Amino acid sequence: MGDNGYIHDIVLESDLLHFRKELSEKTLSTLHKHGIITVADLTACSYGGLATMDGLGQKSLLEISCFVKELGKWATEF
Repeated sequence: MGDNGYIHDIVLESDLLHFRKELSEKTLSTLHKHGIITVADLTACSYGGLATMDGLGQKSLLEISCFVKELGKWATEF
């Protein structure tokens, strides 16, 4: 993987707050309240697990799903 593996690791360790353009303030706040701080924390969660969290409605879940899909597309480009 070389440098790409390093970049991948940095993204996973990134605080979700760095992705304010992709995720709304409400969604970010709710995720942080539930201890989901980094991209790795988020990608370790299942959709079902997220759906049971207080404060995450359909709009937030769709937002999160789109964000994770975009991360997946980005990762496969390398």
